[in-house]
Amino acid sequence: MPKKVLLISPLEDFLLNPKEFPPLGILYLSSYLKQQGQEVDVLHGNIEDIKKEYDFYGISASTVQYPKANLFLQYIKQKQSGAKVILGGAHTIAPRCSKEALEDGFDYVVVGQGEKAFLKIIEGKENGGIIVGEPLNQEELDTLLPDREAINILEYGYPLEGGRAATMITARGCPYRCSFCSISSGRVMFRTAEKVLEEIGILKNKYGFDKLLFLDDSFTVNRERLIKVLNGMKNLGFKYRCYARSDNSNDRKLLELMRESGCVEIGVGIESGSQKILDLTDKKTKVDKNVEFIRMVQEVGIKVNAFVMIGLPGESRETIRETRRFMEMTKPERFGYNIFTPHPDSDIVINYEKLFTSGPHKGKSFKDFITIYPMPYEKAITKSESINDCFISTPDLSRQDITDAYHEEFEKFVKITGFDPRKRGERGKSK
Repeated sequence: MPKKVLLISPLEDFLLNPKEFPPLGILYLSSYLKQQGQEVDVLHGNIEDIKKEYDFYGISASTVQYPKANLFLQYIKQKQSGAKVILGGAHTIAPRCSKEALEDGFDYVVVGQGEKAFLKIIEGKENGGIIVGEPLNQEELDTLLPDREAINILEYGYPLEGGRAATMITARGCPYRCSFCSISSGRVMFRTAEKVLEEIGILKNKYGFDKLLFLDDSFTVNRERLIKVLNGMKNLGFKYRCYARSDNSNDRKLLELMRESGCVEIGVGIESGSQKILDLTDKKTKVDKNVEFIRMVQEVGIKVNAFVMIGLPGESRETIRETRRFMEMTKPERFGYNIFTPHPDSDIVINYEKLFTSGPHKGKSFKDFITIYPMPYEKAITKSESINDCFISTPDLSRQDITDAYHEEFEKFVKITGFDPRKRGERGKSK
């Protein structure tokens, strides 16, 4: 007998526009459970939107969403004590966070991909506790599309080229292990080029989108598959943005093909203009190669959105100046700038006191290059209208120094680029 399931993503009230990004994670989960014969509804909203009489409630949360998810849990348990509440999402990756969620009262905590784990819970094959998700196989990954019918997808869209872009994911996972980011399995699963193009066709023909935002951590990792996708997009009339790294995309012919297929913007994680910081955080990129890549992207006619941070391990006034010089030298058309937020699932946090066993800093640890202060989960914000909290310091910079420098450099970057990310597009307006 099918079970009634409500999948929830707490509305991200801290964002300039919470409806820029549909909750793709639970939309994939919705599709999978419906394929298995379950009755599923989806909610991207607030506590007052939660309805009763479901057998299972699945809540997906990032770290900043967790306090709200916990309130949802208490509300559900108060209104319907017999229902089972499951937590998944990025927040559960950190071992201390998944354990804490159980202590807070969640019946199950799913770590990693949630489709098969959630189904086992519904079918009574799990008895509670922390459950590590099992990845989908290739056929399952290729046949699973997000359940965009479960929400009003036309309410959503990322501002791009005067319109609103649909979001999609063509691969799961990231092969890189940057220490400031979420702990990565190092494994990537790719949907085939044919299935990617099929989904793009659905977004165009069924929903009327002609702009796309590819959310893959690095859209250009799998070169052979990428070229098939790009060739297939040439005549579809799309404009799109994607994310790439300078070390796997530094190829003029590839970039020209990307432009011909509709690419108007590439987001690239520069992080810092200091090679010392890039090496310390295991970014595995070079400052000079980043410069070369940005110039090449601009030369072929694609805009660059450079993502940089302040407050990474080893930050100093000199490294801040190095990053500013990098921005002055490259003049990216757009930028994103944030204070490093020590998320609990990052390598810097998890291995804070672990000694480096090789390299120039052998015998030291991240603790020698950065101090991490207690951070309320609701403050784990990396994108918002205004960032005023800092939960790190370095041997050369206090928390206040970093906060002040962040605001000063932000305004300088606005002048350098002529772009203000706070005013991108017509945020909050209808499509």
